[in-house]
Amino acid sequence: MATPEQREQILKEITDHYKGNDKPLFLSSLGSFISEQNIDISPATSLQQFVALTFGDTVKIVQHPEIKARIAVSTPEAEKRVLEQIYPSKTDSLSDDIYIKKLPFSLFVAFCVTPNEGKHLYYRIKPKFLYFFSDKEEPGDSCVEITQDDQPLDYRSISGKELSDSQKLTILPFIKKWAKANNIELQNIVIEPRKSRHSNIGMDEDNALFRLLNAQDEDIRNRINIPADIAMTLMKLS
Repeated sequence: MATPEQREQILKEITDHYKGNDKPLFLSSLGSFISEQNIDISPATSLQQFVALTFGDTVKIVQHPEIKARIAVSTPEAEKRVLEQIYPSKTDSLSDDIYIKKLPFSLFVAFCVTPNEGKHLYYRIKPKFLYFFSDKEEPGDSCVEITQDDQPLDYRSISGKELSDSQKLTILPFIKKWAKANNIELQNIVIEPRKSRHSNIGMDEDNALFRLLNAQDEDIRNRINIPADIAMTLMKLS
């Protein structure tokens, strides 16, 4: 069992690391230090458990939520920075190609439409994702205004169904700028494939059939029957 002096030695190793180092102190590196110092961590069943039981809130354990082996220890002051280093924001890590495939088609269309005079254009940033016009300046929770200054000038009033991937790439920087200005995390608007009886048909998400089904409530989507010839036609429409 670690003596009080040894526990202080471990704590000093952690705090000294973050005084002169911007990189995370991974748990494996701390384990190497403890081994080199011949410190006995029993009766803890693991190094992570030892750190948690011994230091409490004095030392933070920062772990990647998906890659469990990617785990670091930090001081409370460095915790947020370490988290960003071992688990970068999904917004930063997603490529533009993924965004143009996974962001709702309606979001791209919203940056191409122009409201009638006296109306405001809003986008709902929670499911169901959609844009709408309103004469109210505050139409409700989770609805964010898109002004004409937010939109690319050359794309105003273009038909949404004509948007190609290259056109989406042109619009995407405007969406990112709008999201940043309104503190919106775009990864929360990304549409992930839904498991339903339609998920086994090999459907490309960037076609009319997918958008039709995705616009329905789940109970309706699971009951809807579309004739095969119509479904095939819709699947060919981007």
